[in-house]
Amino acid sequence: MSTDEKNFKRGRTTEIEDKEQAMLWLSKKPNYKPLLDSIIDFLLLHYRGNNKGWVNDGNAKFKFGPNNKNGRVSIDPRPSKNGVNVRFGVDVLDIPDYFYSKALPQLLQPENCFNKNQSYYDILFSLKEDNLQQFEAIKSFLKAGICDGFIHDEENHALYNEIQSEVRNEGPATYIRRAISEKVCERKEQFMEDNFVQWYKLKNPELVIKRQYHDLNFKRDIVITDGSKKITAELKYKRAATEEIEAAIGQLLRYGYYPDVEASDEFWIVGSKKPTNEDVAWFHKLKENLWFKLKYYYLNEDQKSFIEVF
Repeated sequence: MSTDEKNFKRGRTTEIEDKEQAMLWLSKKPNYKPLLDSIIDFLLLHYRGNNKGWVNDGNAKFKFGPNNKNGRVSIDPRPSKNGVNVRFGVDVLDIPDYFYSKALPQLLQPENCFNKNQSYYDILFSLKEDNLQQFEAIKSFLKAGICDGFIHDEENHALYNEIQSEVRNEGPATYIRRAISEKVCERKEQFMEDNFVQWYKLKNPELVIKRQYHDLNFKRDIVITDGSKKITAELKYKRAATEEIEAAIGQLLRYGYYPDVEASDEFWIVGSKKPTNEDVAWFHKLKENLWFKLKYYYLNEDQKSFIEVF
């Protein structure tokens, strides 16, 4: 069973609108949304797995990783404490000795550890809107590299802090979150563009590849010339393949149908996420109903090569 199929069975989704119970809970307690979004976006900067999403579990809860195993993270609003709990499940044997004496000793106190009789600990961080110091504690925890699926990304974390500093006095928390998300996506799309051009050029050194190609008032991410054939590729970095296809298809339709625009023989979407079975079915329907040839590539786990969806 694939990771995406397991996610479906567990009922996780990256879109909270798909979780009626979670939406209902937040509609009654909207003041929790900015803090939840900040925590989720913070962890997404460092998460390299695919097993994530909102769940219907009494309140508006978000989870990363497999249940009851190393790498499982649960983000759980706690109205009784006026905050949000972030609980990491980690293997006891993986916890570095210095955690007990130096780095985060308070996290290993009895009141902050659970499931001690099993092979893993639940380590708890409690965050409040007016006191986000625990973000730094979570950063130290991620840097230790003991939580499966998470890799501390110093560049992304520095970007997060930089944007927070820029906009802290210019708007609400929702604006800060949106600005961070947009900047991260912009950096990631640039990273993907660099890698895609390098990867495709290595496979096809005879082809002419142009980046950020201007056509009338449009700017195409990548244009590939293969003899008399012209290919336009649009790159997107979003939270899910569904969002990447949705965001790219509008631009490709503009390139394909807008009056007097330079013609292309093929249009490609290059995304960062592996599509679900439903995404693939949807993509094939798109291909059947559009007059131009359409392909979808997504970034491989090695972060350097790409996989074509037929």
